[in-house]
Amino acid sequence: MIKVTGRRQAREWAVQFLFQTEFNPNDPELALVDFWNDEERNPSERDRTYVNEVVRGVIEKRREIDRTISKYTQNWDVDRLGVLDRTVIRVATYEMRPDSERTDPPVAHHEPRKMNLHESFMQRALALARRGEGLTRPNPPVGAVLVQDGKIIAEGFHKKAGSPHAEVNCLKSAIGNRQSAIHNLTSATLYVTLEPCSTQGRTPPCTGLILEKQIGRVVVGCIDPNPAHAGRGIRILRRAGVEVITGVCRAEAETLIAPFAKRILTGMPYITLKLAITIDGRIADADGKSKWITGPQARVKVQELRRSADAILVGAGTVRADDPSLLPRPAKGRLPWRVVVGSTLPANAGVLTDGAAERTLVRSGSLKKILRDLAKRDVMHVLCEGGGELAGSLIRAGLVDEFAFFVAPSLLGGDGIPMVGKKGWPLAGMPRLNFQTVERCGEDLYIRALPVKNSQSGF
Repeated sequence: MIKVTGRRQAREWAVQFLFQTEFNPNDPELALVDFWNDEERNPSERDRTYVNEVVRGVIEKRREIDRTISKYTQNWDVDRLGVLDRTVIRVATYEMRPDSERTDPPVAHHEPRKMNLHESFMQRALALARRGEGLTRPNPPVGAVLVQDGKIIAEGFHKKAGSPHAEVNCLKSAIGNRQSAIHNLTSATLYVTLEPCSTQGRTPPCTGLILEKQIGRVVVGCIDPNPAHAGRGIRILRRAGVEVITGVCRAEAETLIAPFAKRILTGMPYITLKLAITIDGRIADADGKSKWITGPQARVKVQELRRSADAILVGAGTVRADDPSLLPRPAKGRLPWRVVVGSTLPANAGVLTDGAAERTLVRSGSLKKILRDLAKRDVMHVLCEGGGELAGSLIRAGLVDEFAFFVAPSLLGGDGIPMVGKKGWPLAGMPRLNFQTVERCGEDLYIRALPVKNSQSGF
């Protein structure tokens, strides 16, 4: 369950927000943006996450919560209580739910529920957006789909910074489609994974184009996480009479732009720690040999991860032992930075002598400073590929945002090299993770997991 100690201010914010929505039940996602834009509130990232979870949970599960309250309070009619009283009770009831009643992200092998039409079209937009991963820095990857009469008539995605945004590419595609009723888009719906931009940058604001083309409805995956822009595009469209629906496939849309959001909000890149391991947690045998622990299909998946990243991070020991290229194969237009932590590299190391040597950075010192400097180079997403000591250091420093485990059905035993270095944690302080997805990669498993941020290990 949610820890309820040391959260007085955050709990008060949750109650305050829910109290306000009783009198003004508008779009809760947009209302949350406005709530946090109030300069009098200065929450930590942990408190902001807590409040957002409680607010969304109480709104989504209000009927279930009210039934629980009625069950344990001699059949109170919750709606007959004062607004403030029932809000406080609902928040407290939501907080005290047992773990078995929490709604955790589904794993991939569970049968998915049937999608509605909005979700189906947004899934297509998300698939388009992923084509831009690793190419758009410092912008987020975004996809857009235009639908009329229940059919997709145009598609587009953001291909690189400085080039047209997804909405622009989508509408250009529609203009070239003579079979569509493009002269009248008032009955059309534009699905876009991220709130349309509303300010002039290297390209004009997309809200202006949407209004110019008189699109009748816009469906948004998630709101812009940049506090300077959040909610502004939606407000502009609504004031002009455009119907706007938000939060469709929100979790997936937010996951897609998590690296962008992390850099915007913290000045740090998003770190994915990739570990190819045996089932007993070893990354190499006693002699340091690791080729290959996992099979070919898992290695294909690793190349996908490389193409989604802006930089690949390894320790100097990995370069000395394996002389990896660290470049995605095939590249498909990607050329990430290669960052080596440490020193004393062989003069003939591939990362120093190949055709992409100018994209290699050798750094030493504070990991946090190294990563912050990468963010200043517009790096949003860093994929760390080892070795064990570097992995352990990142975990202990609380710098890992996501884990990508490739687990082989094999054993190396106690003298194999452990995946997070030799220094461990006491049981009470061990890092804890939440599994997000589990999928097969040939004979291996690919497990995506997120750190539990309030564990005592430093996460």
